[in-house]
Amino acid sequence: MVDFYHSKKVLVTGGAGFMGSFLVEELVRQGAEVAITMRPGTRPWRLASVMNHVRVIEIDLADPSSRERLCSGWVPELIFNLASLVRTQQSFDALEPVLDGNVTVAKHVFQAAVAAGVQKCVHVGTIEEYGRAAVPFVESVREAPFSPYGLGKVLATHLALMTHQLTNLRVTVVRLAATFGPRQGCVMLTPVVIRACMERKDFSMNAGEQMRDLMFVGDAVRGLMAAGASETANGEVINIGTLRPQQIKTIATRINGLMGNPITIHFDAPPYRPLDTMVFYMDVSKAERLLGWRATADFDVALAETVAWYRTHWDFLQREGLV
Repeated sequence: MVDFYHSKKVLVTGGAGFMGSFLVEELVRQGAEVAITMRPGTRPWRLASVMNHVRVIEIDLADPSSRERLCSGWVPELIFNLASLVRTQQSFDALEPVLDGNVTVAKHVFQAAVAAGVQKCVHVGTIEEYGRAAVPFVESVREAPFSPYGLGKVLATHLALMTHQLTNLRVTVVRLAATFGPRQGCVMLTPVVIRACMERKDFSMNAGEQMRDLMFVGDAVRGLMAAGASETANGEVINIGTLRPQQIKTIATRINGLMGNPITIHFDAPPYRPLDTMVFYMDVSKAERLLGWRATADFDVALAETVAWYRTHWDFLQREGLV
């Protein structure tokens, strides 16, 4: 795979984000010529180690003018489309911004890619698209999203597949399980618990009996890059996950233990969301078959690595207003 990416022109939309930053670092390490998009005003602090090797395109991909600007002057061979507005609340009020931040953005990226003659796009989807479908989720099942975000990602997935069928742009959709690791924003489970421990603030959550597929970011990056290098994956939707769901309560308790048990977590409130499902994970046999990929990270080791990163960088995160 190293030979595949060496000297290849690769664009990563959303490249300054959590997942995007790890993907960009690996692409640079493998010798790719990398460009990223980020919204105007974004601070690319996650990319400090590679910024001298990255072309930056400041652009609002929800703006129709982005179709003309995205690939003007520099045409990538491959696009990883990670740009997305993530809001997982089950609220109808979130519908319009989430559709703009996912469907409209994807539409503009695909239109720009087709017009510029880009060869391939790996579009990043999410396990949230499956919603209340039967587990383990397989790619062929009819999606049943229970949030505007899940719906937006489903629509973007089908737009990606239609683009593959109607144009010369080869598209692969990779649906990722929930992902964790260093540098993640403090709105997801792992950094939320770490933050509470660092601040020594007890907090309450629901009973935490839900089983969730939680994947280390390094495994996710390997899956994305395998999809980008694969011709057999073109036109396919492929799940990338661990097939080893973890209980939310257990994850929170492990993090607290790694931090030295500085807080008490009360598993008594608030109640589950009305449409929450108790077991949420994907079948990944297609990824093994088409990409030769499977998750390899040891969960406990990866969790310890993540906790250690936040400990080491906590002063920086506070100083920069990132937590």
